[in-house]
Amino acid sequence: MELQIIRAQEFIRLGAHGHFDLEASQAALAQLARSCWKRSIHQALLDLRELHPGPKPVFAPNDLVILVNTFHDIGFTHQDRLAVLYGSDPHHRARLFSFIATLRGWKVQAFDGYEQAITWLAAGAEPEPEIEMTSRSKKVPIRQVKNVKPARPAPQPRIVVKSTPAAASPRGKTAPARAASKKSSFTRAAMTASVSALLLLSAQAQPAQLDVDTAGASLPPKFNPFGPTIPNKNPAPTNAPPGMVWIPGGEFSMGGLAPSDGICSVATVDSVKDSQPIHRVYVDGFWMDKYDVSNDEFARFVQATGYITIAEIPPTKEQFPTAPPENLVAGSTVFTPTTNAVSLDDYFQWWRYVHGANWRHPTGPDSNLQGRGSYPVVQVAYADAVAYAKWAGKRLPTEAEWEFAARGGLAGKTYAWGDELRPGGKWMANIYEGRFPMNDTGADGFAGLAPVGQFPPNGYGLYDMAGNVWQWCSDWYRPDYYARLKLAGVTVARNPQGPQTSYNPGDDQPQRVQRGGSFLCTDQYCTRYMMGTRGKGDIDTGSNHLGFRCVKDAEPAQK
Repeated sequence: MELQIIRAQEFIRLGAHGHFDLEASQAALAQLARSCWKRSIHQALLDLRELHPGPKPVFAPNDLVILVNTFHDIGFTHQDRLAVLYGSDPHHRARLFSFIATLRGWKVQAFDGYEQAITWLAAGAEPEPEIEMTSRSKKVPIRQVKNVKPARPAPQPRIVVKSTPAAASPRGKTAPARAASKKSSFTRAAMTASVSALLLLSAQAQPAQLDVDTAGASLPPKFNPFGPTIPNKNPAPTNAPPGMVWIPGGEFSMGGLAPSDGICSVATVDSVKDSQPIHRVYVDGFWMDKYDVSNDEFARFVQATGYITIAEIPPTKEQFPTAPPENLVAGSTVFTPTTNAVSLDDYFQWWRYVHGANWRHPTGPDSNLQGRGSYPVVQVAYADAVAYAKWAGKRLPTEAEWEFAARGGLAGKTYAWGDELRPGGKWMANIYEGRFPMNDTGADGFAGLAPVGQFPPNGYGLYDMAGNVWQWCSDWYRPDYYARLKLAGVTVARNPQGPQTSYNPGDDQPQRVQRGGSFLCTDQYCTRYMMGTRGKGDIDTGSNHLGFRCVKDAEPAQK
């Protein structure tokens, strides 16, 4: 099965003064949807998590009704399923949109969790809900939604849409109660009345509120999608390559979730968007470098082979036909702290292309490697890392291998060492402290890059699997790769190699996966030092916070 992901920025159009342009948005959504149905894709995820609601809602209730009315015109059928995924919904527009669509007979559900949304899409339509209409004194009708056949015998929470007393019917009278005594479908008149009542609530009074009535209900425990890590029991080979440790391989739960407490910031939530749903994976055992490849090690490779990295080669006019001649100079990207606080929505404020920056001169021609032989090599593009690995008789890890190794035998933990960022007040990784991107205070002992191996290893004896430098993996990057595995019905992915091609909406450059985060990761902007989170990068681009480490397959057993 295929899944179409439609992101908010791909169809929401804003007109003058930042107001929602319904006509333009409707046309954009129709174009996206038609391409979806033409490819026989019948599951779609409408991702609204990039929206940051202000004091007033972007959508008027009538906008939602009009958008729902376009379903039939754009080819959406009653067999297709649409999951609406939201991050913050203070005005209840995502849930109202889902509710209106459901009343019209469409299979639409709103979710605040990626895992739940993908599970619903993969499993097919849930049993049709039975909707009862009751009444309360001085209030418009409320609708209590409950399953016809609840999964648990205990009473389920009631989800109630209500308004303040000022939102009564136009005549100021309580609407008559309508109780459904048995399972039945809505008539067209009932559906019209329901939508009208919802519009009346939003138009005449304060925004509708969503209450969860848990009186007498037994709430189920929080769902944990992580299963146990089951390492292979085979003994480790005895011929350990120098500087490498044995990773036993086995089956584990791959992916990441935002923690329920602690550093649950907007940056944290953004960091796990492409690392869901959690899914089971099996990898064979392999050897992995104990440390990131260092400057000294990379220098030996260059001395032996005469290799020239991509950052040392001037770009050509054929590669960049629109670039001015003065920019066709060898160099690379360098993090440059700002002098004052800035908005974090434009990374060009702290990243710049520096002429002469390369692995020998990590931050520009005025920098060098003197006294930094044990630091991880940086400013290496993907091809550079592959070339080194081939010379060393190794290879880059797959993303699944990297995560299995990074977890160190733990299952579902937030970090490579557990669930606390600083257990006992101790720093466990080189990350960014202070106001990003102004000043790294170095509270963890290092302001900027650190030598390899300065923090405790994980359970497999690997150092720096979180923070310090990002690490290249061999997989092409797609944000929906995990979802595609789920939709394909894969129960346990065995030695997955990643998708066949790269795809990242809004970026047409081929990208490979990067893992582990760096000394620039912070809960203010990027918390990808958390386990399961994913990074990506253009294959021809390095930076001063990007390195790599290698793996090696086990030698076949002698017969």
